[in-house]
Amino acid sequence: MTTALFWFRKDLRLKDNLAWAKACEAHRIHPVFVLEPDLISNAGLYRRQQFFLNISALGSEIKSIGGKLSVIQGPAKDVLPRYIRENNIDHIYFNADTTPFSRQRDEKLAKDLSIPINTFWSGLVHPPKTVLTQKGEISKVFTPFYKKWVTFPAPPSIQESRPTFVDVQQNTRDETQDLIPSTSNEGY
Repeated sequence: MTTALFWFRKDLRLKDNLAWAKACEAHRIHPVFVLEPDLISNAGLYRRQQFFLNISALGSEIKSIGGKLSVIQGPAKDVLPRYIRENNIDHIYFNADTTPFSRQRDEKLAKDLSIPINTFWSGLVHPPKTVLTQKGEISKVFTPFYKKWVTFPAPPSIQESRPTFVDVQQNTRDETQDLIPSTSNEGY
């Protein structure tokens, strides 16, 4: 059995997550969230607090099925290759992202890593730029777009995944709790 890293990004969920389901099929899993410096640096206190509560909830859900979410801090281009080397990762899985920053980062990682990268679409029912006019353009009017959109097949349903995690100590402290900012520290 190989060892895979599952990189949580925007989709902080286990259910209805195709990339997670595929990673769980044949691999021991290292669930990871990368806290990049610029990810929330401009966010207000309450937005940061909600963000970290969501990360903590994901960590709790993973713990409830026998795993442990690792939260690593730093630019993904630096911390992921190091984590992959240190943990003998054979594959990496994640959901695709369309933002320019994410596309550029992911392309660089694909060049730098010497392991298979498995990406899946999960953000919308159909990936961007797949529902096009007869001229191959993005529709500017909703009704023609919708009429074309409904002709596409529905994505397959995703079976519930039964992951096998790398060995972790269940009694270790939940480090995701340490990330949640307190409003009392900010003068509220």
